[in-house]
Amino acid sequence: SPLYAICASNDIAANMMKGESGLSLTNEVNREAIIFRQNMRQLFNEYTSEKDWFFKPWNAETVTEMNGDKVNFEDASVESLMTIQQNWKLTPGDKWHGFDEIDNDWCMLDPIKVSLLTPGLDDNGNFLETGVPAALVTAYLGRFGIVPTRTTDFQVMFLFSMGITKGKRDTLINTLLSFKRHYDANADIETLLPELVASAPEVYRGLGLKDLGERMYKYLVRHNPSQVLNHAYSSLPVMEVKPRTAYQFVVSDDVELVASDKLVGRVAANSVIPYPPGIPMLMGGENFGDDTSPQIQYLKALEAWDAEFPGFEHETEGAEIEDGKYHVLCIKKEAL
Repeated sequence: SPLYAICASNDIAANMMKGESGLSLTNEVNREAIIFRQNMRQLFNEYTSEKDWFFKPWNAETVTEMNGDKVNFEDASVESLMTIQQNWKLTPGDKWHGFDEIDNDWCMLDPIKVSLLTPGLDDNGNFLETGVPAALVTAYLGRFGIVPTRTTDFQVMFLFSMGITKGKRDTLINTLLSFKRHYDANADIETLLPELVASAPEVYRGLGLKDLGERMYKYLVRHNPSQVLNHAYSSLPVMEVKPRTAYQFVVSDDVELVASDKLVGRVAANSVIPYPPGIPMLMGGENFGDDTSPQIQYLKALEAWDAEFPGFEHETEGAEIEDGKYHVLCIKKEAL
């Protein structure tokens, strides 16, 4: 059945985007996102010139002006960044994006999806001596009703939406500055994140914000869960049955929940989708493989992180957590 609220909102949105009105809204949100990126880069330059840290916007560092001159991103005119598509392309060989094997003209950034990098990795993807885990930044922002679109180990993404205002942009900047001040001062977590401490007092009580950040960073350096995730996505599991067939096993109730330490050789009944990146790591009908399976190893890595830092659990569609262990719905062996 159709959901009429969505149908109505789609009709309203389509009419709002007609003609000059739609162009004005689109230009406004692009402008606000670009100015935010430039402001953040200016602050990054100011702090790093004093051997201090700050958030770094993830985009090209030099861009092309309307007259063809090359300038620093933060010094470019907003008009050139709104007009010249080349300024947003991921060009092969550029170090800022890290995709060494990308083809020319393959993809480009969306200006309104703004990613900020926290300290932790250098341009070659190697760990630095110290870092600020992005999960901690997201938790702090959530206290002020700011919900990032995506959070990885050292990256926080914000989506600038239609109707964004200068006031909201400035509020975000001020909140990020506030996080930095509290982090550098190692402010008491119980004051900043009372709900987190209340949920696991035995883990967090008595810690400062920087204490927790350093503990998280050491964990990331030691276990490198992002590398485990990369391995999980760079291997292709064996498909035993098609996803459509796997779903039929769900309908007929020929499925069961299987713990992560018993997934060897089992066939998933539905997709397993970690967030981020929000892409299926394993499709329904695919086999988890042997005990070296990177997909199983990643689920175990999530378990270890969740146990170490309660309140910072990851979201994984297609998996359920029981007694701290990840379980996946699998097709019963006798049904295959």
